[in-house]
Amino acid sequence: MNKVKYGLSNVHYAVATIAADGSATFGTPKRIPGAVNLSLDPSGDAVNFFADDIKYFTQTPNAGYSGALEVAIVPDDFKVDVLGFKVDSNGALVEDANAVTKAFALLFEFQGDEKATRHVIYNCTAARPSVAGNTKEESIEVQTETLNITAGMIYVPSLSTNVPKVSVKKEQSPYTNFFSAVYQPAGLSFAVNESAVTIAAGGFKVVTFTGNSGDVTAASSSVGVSASVTENQVAITVADDASAGATVTLTDEDSHTATITVTLAE
Repeated sequence: MNKVKYGLSNVHYAVATIAADGSATFGTPKRIPGAVNLSLDPSGDAVNFFADDIKYFTQTPNAGYSGALEVAIVPDDFKVDVLGFKVDSNGALVEDANAVTKAFALLFEFQGDEKATRHVIYNCTAARPSVAGNTKEESIEVQTETLNITAGMIYVPSLSTNVPKVSVKKEQSPYTNFFSAVYQPAGLSFAVNESAVTIAAGGFKVVTFTGNSGDVTAASSSVGVSASVTENQVAITVADDASAGATVTLTDEDSHTATITVTLAE
């Protein structure tokens, strides 16, 4: 279990292209060296509904994140790729007052995270960093630069939902090449732990399932076999007078399905 996290590292950005449906494609991630601090707070105000003289319902919508990334110096590549700066024929970096900033994904990890979790936040936008500096005195005080960041979300067709952020742990397959390409969430692996069961007449069997999106319903192809769902389990009951097995179909909120073949024991 993670207890603390510290040591921001491996900060990368990847320019995003957002399609009309909200889905996104990304360029190759580029490293932002000299990362000092990242602070992003969830966005979205709580909605409270009062009834019967009590707080009857509370919901906090997910509106992404907002905050700041502090770095030693904002790289010129970032200024060109994201903030719309230009490089003239003499190699000078020119700030374009008419530039339209681009969306990007922000990738990072924390060295002190026991699980070494890696994160990507999608659909970020950044404001230009401030220009500041101090004269040199008896001691040198390092001046950092800060990018104010607002992060929204992207639509993920395989999940039929909007996604602001993904985290990947060391033991998971996307981890190794996490900073080589922006990870795109895969579809849910809605599945049962037993796809075929044998139950005697008058008996029952409990089968667990994983990977569903929201509530699950169960339907049986035979009146002699019934199924009911509780949390991540389906209880399959065979009537005393059942003469044949059945197929039990589980369906989640996004119409993903998983099936269980029920055979009547002799």
